[in-house]
Amino acid sequence: FAHSTLRSDFISKNIIEQLISMTKYEQNEIASYTRKSDFIFVPLQVPTDSVANFSIYSPIEFIDKIIKLTNNLPYDVVFKLHPKDTTKLLKEKLHKLSKLEKIFITDDSVISLLDKAKAVFVVNSGVGFEALMRGKPVVTFGYSDYSQSTLVFNQAMTSEDIYQYIEGFSSTEASQNVR
Repeated sequence: FAHSTLRSDFISKNIIEQLISMTKYEQNEIASYTRKSDFIFVPLQVPTDSVANFSIYSPIEFIDKIIKLTNNLPYDVVFKLHPKDTTKLLKEKLHKLSKLEKIFITDDSVISLLDKAKAVFVVNSGVGFEALMRGKPVVTFGYSDYSQSTLVFNQAMTSEDIYQYIEGFSSTEASQNVR
């Protein structure tokens, strides 16, 4: 029995390791975000995607809320456009924001960004689930199937609430909730 359990645990661990080294879309392997600072990774969604209906904010409001929430936090904020986003709306918004001190826009590999991020903020992206599988704290700004394992943002939350969640996050507890 013990051998069977060990083998099952080994197989499960190997499958999970294989899954977290994959992503849906082709990725840029050349890193443009090279700072050594802790950062919050914000993968954006296609504004016209049907899952955007589950957000509590429009895409522009979501970006503005992230900027406001993270302004006093000790982290950079790294945004990544969705690889299938062909609209100009978010590109133009991010271009303006890229002039701010701690705001960066990148097309780096999602896997690389997830591995290095201190935390991940999403509406309900599959990238949020990938982050949880890597033991990262995730803040969701809309309904997702994995919300019970994240900090679900609400209007009453402050930057301090977000900071306490990120710094007090236990990857062991979170990964147990996901699996």
